[in-house]
Amino acid sequence: MSVGEFGGTDFERLLDETRRALGALGSGGRPPGEAAGLGEADAAPVTGAGSAADGKITAKVAAGGHLEELTVDPRLLRSGSEELCAQIKIAVNAAMDDLRAQTAQASPATMDLTALAGMIEGLQTESVRQMSQFTQGVAETVAKINAATRGERRG
Repeated sequence: MSVGEFGGTDFERLLDETRRALGALGSGGRPPGEAAGLGEADAAPVTGAGSAADGKITAKVAAGGHLEELTVDPRLLRSGSEELCAQIKIAVNAAMDDLRAQTAQASPATMDLTALAGMIEGLQTESVRQMSQFTQGVAETVAKINAATRGERRG
């Protein structure tokens, strides 16, 4: 195979395979974006919920720790700002704890190291084969250039 025949598409294919393999590793062997047992359309974003003051204050947080919702029963506004802030803090911290628990549950199981080694070996074998073809193509091109240069000197 010459350098011209070893196109960018061959190399792109190898890179795509590598990206897919790494994506599968990051999702516990499942295609990227697919949660355990769920299709892409079924996967919901992970959130955490918490409450305080006997459910009169509720908080909802999203991935990254962003507060999405905070509801406060208006009757609690009479309790004073210090007490209200303390209860809000309890609700938000409970929501953050719940988010951490939900995230841990949604995380993929520990990877099978044998499967990982097999995937890496396959990628390595393919990359060595592709690089050999590329090197052979470069060598053939250099030989043709040298032959053409020698031919010009004689003529």
